[in-house]
This record gives sequence, C-alpha cells and structure tokens, in this order.
Amino acid sequence: MPLVFVYGTLREGEANFGFMRRARCVARKAWIHGQLIDTGEGYPGLIRTHTSVPVDQPPQVVGEVYEVSLSLLAWLDRLERFIEPGHPDNVYERIETTVKADTQTLKAWVYEYVTDIPESERFFDWIAYRKRRNNAD
Repeated sequence: MPLVFVYGTLREGEANFGFMRRARCVARKAWIHGQLIDTGEGYPGLIRTHTSVPVDQPPQVVGEVYEVSLSLLAWLDRLERFIEPGHPDNVYERIETTVKADTQTLKAWVYEYVTDIPESERFFDWIAYRKRRNNAD
C-alpha cells in the first residue's frame, strides 16, 4: 500500500486528521526538504527545495507518514485538488519524495503546492506556526 507524508491539516490533532484514522501511522515524526507557506485558506502549502541536498540537512518540513489504501489515496487527491500529473487545474501536485523518519528513510507521496505562491512567511512546522499565529491574534 502507498505511503503518504502529511504536513498540515491531515496531521494528528489537526482539522482533517479524522480522515487519516483509516490509515496506519508508519512514522509519527518525519521530515522532508522544503518550506511551508500559509495559503490564507486555513491550510499550508509545501514548496520543495533543491532535491540534491541530503535529507537530514535543513530546511526540513515536519510531518507524519501513513500507509493508506488506494481508495483513501484517491480521496486525498480530491481533498488536495490533484486531478492528474501536470494538470493545469491542480492546486497541489502529488509527487514521490524521500522522507527521513527516525532511523529509516522512506519513499512516500506528498502534495506540493503548485498554485500561485503568495508572499508570506516561510516556516517548517504547520502546528507550531498555527499555534504561534493564534496566540498573536
């Protein structure tokens, strides 16, 4: 079954985590190369960084890895507004990437934000960012 790296509202305790209850958690603490942005829509967008950097070197986006069924993967595609690879109406592109999780390295799907990238703060952990932002309000 496919593995998916989640970094935003699908993480444990976040707004869409209920959907991940049907999946098996493979790694509660994992990271990939990239940066996150606040899309202004209540969820983050992943912006990937140069892929030749070793996976254990910063910048690292924090997330979790789940083993999902094909039907759940199809549902996640709809949630993330991924139609098919390279489709001009995609909000996110589903790509395979290297994920570092504790002592193991995994290959997993991740959703990369491909819509117009707003000028906003860059960060690496959606939960920490959201809590900090909410405390500032």
